[in-house]
Amino acid sequence: MSGNEPIEFDFNKLQSEINALPQDKIKEQLLKMRVRQKVQQKKQQAKGAQKAYQKLQNEKRKMLMQKAAELGILDAINEEAERQAEEKFNSLLEDETPDTPEVEPTNA
Repeated sequence: MSGNEPIEFDFNKLQSEINALPQDKIKEQLLKMRVRQKVQQKKQQAKGAQKAYQKLQNEKRKMLMQKAAELGILDAINEEAERQAEEKFNSLLEDETPDTPEVEPTNA
């Protein structure tokens, strides 16, 4: 099989199986399918909204950087950002460092 061959279904058999299902099974199976479809739709909507938000934020950042460069303050902003990032990083490292010294295991 090359994968391009049409897939054949026995629609009559499928219709017979569906006709034989009790109402609660039809409801259960269809509900499961519809919920899965709705979840996929929500995921796609969320992705679209997230992409739009990211695009907006990227454009805003570019415009702010351009305006800061025009005003001659971009280098000062970058230097301050570097300083604050360094402080924040160091405080994170301090938070992760245990207050008690590690004790070396002894071979007894």
